[in-house]
Amino acid sequence: MCDRIAIIDHGELIALESKRELMRRGLGQKLKVSSNSPLPDVPANLQSKIVNLSSHQLELRLHREHDSVMNILDQLKA
Repeated sequence: MCDRIAIIDHGELIALESKRELMRRGLGQKLKVSSNSPLPDVPANLQSKIVNLSSHQLELRLHREHDSVMNILDQLKA
């Protein structure tokens, strides 16, 4: 088993830490929202969190310490 894990996103090193530290930081935590009807526009402050977006589905990458699922859902409803 390795001592550290590297996470690379589109060629950019975004983390190089122990598994414990990565889990504490919450890297890789995602929120997926699906709807039978078209989703409204994603607020500007959430645009950088988008992993996947289609007319009926949205997937966001969250940070455990900074992002509240309920707060994000409230923003999407507005």
